[in-house]
Amino acid sequence: MKERDRNDGGVQIQLVDVRGSSAASYIDARLNFALEEGFEEIGKEMVQKCGYLPLAICLLGGVLREKKSIVEWESVNEHIKAAIYGVEERIDGVLNLSYESLPYYLKPCFLYMGILNEDETIGALELYTMWIAQGMISYENIGDKEDTLIDIAELYLSELASRSIVQVGINLDYDVASRNLKYNACKLHDVVRELCLKLGKREDFGALSLKYEGGKLSTLPREASSHMKIQHLAIHFRSEVEHEPAVACGEDTSKHIRSLRLTNLIKSNVFLFPPQSMVDLQKFKLLRDLVFVRFKFAGRKLPRGITNLVHLRNLRLEECELDKLPSSIRNLVYLDTLDLRLSKDVEVPNVFKEMLRLKHLILPFYDFENFGNYRVRLDEGVNELETLLWLDSRCHELECLYCFHSSKLRLNK
Repeated sequence: MKERDRNDGGVQIQLVDVRGSSAASYIDARLNFALEEGFEEIGKEMVQKCGYLPLAICLLGGVLREKKSIVEWESVNEHIKAAIYGVEERIDGVLNLSYESLPYYLKPCFLYMGILNEDETIGALELYTMWIAQGMISYENIGDKEDTLIDIAELYLSELASRSIVQVGINLDYDVASRNLKYNACKLHDVVRELCLKLGKREDFGALSLKYEGGKLSTLPREASSHMKIQHLAIHFRSEVEHEPAVACGEDTSKHIRSLRLTNLIKSNVFLFPPQSMVDLQKFKLLRDLVFVRFKFAGRKLPRGITNLVHLRNLRLEECELDKLPSSIRNLVYLDTLDLRLSKDVEVPNVFKEMLRLKHLILPFYDFENFGNYRVRLDEGVNELETLLWLDSRCHELECLYCFHSSKLRLNK
């Protein structure tokens, strides 16, 4: 068996060539239990049906991971016969079988990843908070009572990774006692992502990932909504937005949306977010998850309407340009995560004592040559935090660190 590793976007991917090798030995190594009489022949037959394709074989190993009897292996083999025809269909067949074998609680988490861009690597914590915002993480399925929802989300991702559905990057300094995360990033193989989108349509999940490369922005979601009810929308911008004098039917495309992810992919440019006449955030009344990546806002102010989104659980402003958050951010009483990572010199109001559900606070960076005497006291209302990242003692006053439930707090300062 030949193996080679390559690093793709921070996630280590193992490529395996099993042609001409003992297929059953490969599967046995993945499943870590002894071969019994009959397993080897069935294993060889299934690998042959996968066309010796590494991705399909990895996914097959994920399906077989929980199958301990010869009867279960024979059942999987029979399903492969029904599902696999040509090369592309062969992979889709194994992917579909892998999806169908998932526990019910993992299926929406996997389908939600369909909003990721092609070949995109996402931070593990970012993914966890998005899952949590949608109510996809529950104590009912796995984990212990002392675990946080982030801990449960990590168990979910670990299970998806063990089935070779999701590729993950592992933190080299992972340590259970220090409360840091086991995984730092994850991604979907392009073939897996394509099937994720197909399955999402079949299941009426409503996840949609769009690319904007110029033209009328309003036509993108409007045209897509004529074919499906959009609930989770991601728009990846490869061009600055062209001005539109008026946008009609905006409410039709926004009234069902529960998550909105807007990402600027122009690496050399942070461009202006479209005006309210084009993207009226007040209309997204059911929104629970709102993400902006690499935008600047008109007047360097948070876009109007965001602080009226009463169902919002996750607000991420990554590498965005604005002067401050308004004190009306206190209106977001259900907010679980406030994430300002890589944004600079953003004043954060001291309203946390009124945001009783806030669990994860990722603070911006500050350049004190330009920023002045800004200070904010974080003692009040933040003792329930589970994540506090980029704490800066030059402007963040936190005198009672002992007040935190330290056994649960992830702290970076």
